[in-house]
Amino acid sequence: MVIYLCPAGNPVAKQHYQDTVDTPVSISSFGAGSLRAKLDAAHPSGSAPMWGSTPGSNDLHRRKHDLMRTGDIALFYADKKFYSAAVIAVPFVDVAKASQLWGRDTSGNTWELMFSFSEVGQIDLAVETFNAAVGYAPNKYVQGFSRLDDEKSEAVVQLLGLAP
Repeated sequence: MVIYLCPAGNPVAKQHYQDTVDTPVSISSFGAGSLRAKLDAAHPSGSAPMWGSTPGSNDLHRRKHDLMRTGDIALFYADKKFYSAAVIAVPFVDVAKASQLWGRDTSGNTWELMFSFSEVGQIDLAVETFNAAVGYAPNKYVQGFSRLDDEKSEAVVQLLGLAP
């Protein structure tokens, strides 16, 4: 299992979290097709918490998203701590749905690199504790969507007591 870091501390990100993680998205809003079938299979309740990332400069975030797998973990970060952990169910790309859910940023981008969650739970992990576990400098802060390597992911899994 790989850990993805999702900063969600600015007002826009906090609102997006409330809109689509705290308030699950209806799967029926995805219409028909193979994506809808995957979402239906993963979320029999008919709704799912969801998040997304913009592609990033030179598609940097897209390359990270392309490596995302079911069962990986997303950690949400704001105010110098990680406050939420979520199990990734279905990673996908959907420009139209992202634009509908979250609009576009000031550069015209949307958060099209999407993923749904099978589970979301609250955590309370100080950034200093996280940094020590993964070997970062004590004052390093999460500034963008990122993917930890296997070694750092394993350290976080152990730190949080998550079952592999």
